[in-house]
Amino acid sequence: MTADGERLWSSDRDVRGGYSVTRSCLAVTDVRAQTVTCLDLATGDVRWTDPASSSSAVDGLPGQTDDRVFATATAAGPGPVVVRALDGSSGSAGARLSLPDGAVLAAAGRTVGYALAYGTSGGRSTLVAFDLSSGRALWEHAAELQVYAWAGRLVDVDVEGVARVLVSPERLAVPTVSSGG
Repeated sequence: MTADGERLWSSDRDVRGGYSVTRSCLAVTDVRAQTVTCLDLATGDVRWTDPASSSSAVDGLPGQTDDRVFATATAAGPGPVVVRALDGSSGSAGARLSLPDGAVLAAAGRTVGYALAYGTSGGRSTLVAFDLSSGRALWEHAAELQVYAWAGRLVDVDVEGVARVLVSPERLAVPTVSSGG
């Protein structure tokens, strides 16, 4: 829409699936046609189309500094979540990664991506870090309760409500005040 409320463009009404805005385009996952299409944000023109390979969602990630999009395919029933990184401007395939069952992509930096998976508490309490260029898992952090992306930082909140900023694969506790002198 323009500032005056005029429509600039509209997508094909036959497309069935989900839409998500990425840094470079409007990504459309068409489950019926089994494709992922990148529509130019300004014109609506198709920039590229890729076979969806059972992709259920295509998203950019908070914190990203590039135009990659991540096509997520979840297995029917228990099993790993497969994510393909696609170049947002051309659609060419990049890294492919496998995440634990039920994991969701959470954030990305310049070189590392993060996903949250269910932990033993039933909350999204396992943080998985992966290399954005290769898809290789770098480390996992199992939290006591929950891990959040908060104000650009990864934060582990325990059952007592104490928040600790994660700065490496190990937890870095916020210094506690000693009660004994």
